[in-house]
Amino acid sequence: MPGSALNNGVRGSVGKPSSGVVAVGLLSTLARTETSEAAAPSAGGSALLAAVGAWLVGRDAAICAVIGPHVSVDLVRRITQHGIDLSRSRATADVATEGDIEPSPEQLASVSRDWSVHLCGLSAGRQRELLHAVSQRVMTVTIDTAKKPGSSVLTKTELVELAVNCDAILTGRLEAERLWPAQPPREILRQLARQGARAAVIKLGVGGSIGIREGRITWMSAFPLTRPPLLPGGDAYAGAFSAVFAPDRNLAHAMAWATAAASTVMESPSPLEVMTDFGRRTVESRARALESDTAPST
Repeated sequence: MPGSALNNGVRGSVGKPSSGVVAVGLLSTLARTETSEAAAPSAGGSALLAAVGAWLVGRDAAICAVIGPHVSVDLVRRITQHGIDLSRSRATADVATEGDIEPSPEQLASVSRDWSVHLCGLSAGRQRELLHAVSQRVMTVTIDTAKKPGSSVLTKTELVELAVNCDAILTGRLEAERLWPAQPPREILRQLARQGARAAVIKLGVGGSIGIREGRITWMSAFPLTRPPLLPGGDAYAGAFSAVFAPDRNLAHAMAWATAAASTVMESPSPLEVMTDFGRRTVESRARALESDTAPST
């Protein structure tokens, strides 16, 4: 896909970026769950799901990715028509398989102080480079340690280093259990806090999530799905969390809205299909319900 086709589709659809969340990660073609032969291909990938999560909680959303020939110009246009800015993404034909090339720090050169940056599950080395490039000039930086397919396994030392240098780090239950075997989530979070993490969240899947900030632990239950999950929810959770956490660092508030966004995305057959006023109202209703049921932090 020529770079000019991508750039024309992006800038012609969304114009000048405004404040919001830049999701830095992968953009790919998502296999449809429907059996209908008429079903159109859909876009997927960690960056898109995180951007959709940010959008669902009322923030502007942008994607920073390397887009290979696996993603058609038509899909790019559909993404921008839904209000997601792709001006920080670049197209390339030199990709053997989806996700082979990670975004570079240079792609974030235009990000301003009004924006937050969320780093999806890239390799630890690239996350370190991106964090160094933007940490002093954006509102917040959040990092998800979800493993990129084909990348090396994150070490405990790498995770702690990232956690200490970003505003909030998110990891999954399986990753936490691998790095801290036999340790309960609460103790893992306390260890991260003692080592200098400003805020940390462990996503527990159907079990909800648990987080820590300033020594206070917050548990957040999962929102019951109305149908079997069609999409993964972890990246949408992280993008929504980044958006809500940025203004005032309210951990419980961010976790509730992130959980609501994740549940809404999981019930949809395509990330773009949930980007409606109804989708936003659904997230708000679920978030309010979760906040009302959340016990005070301990």
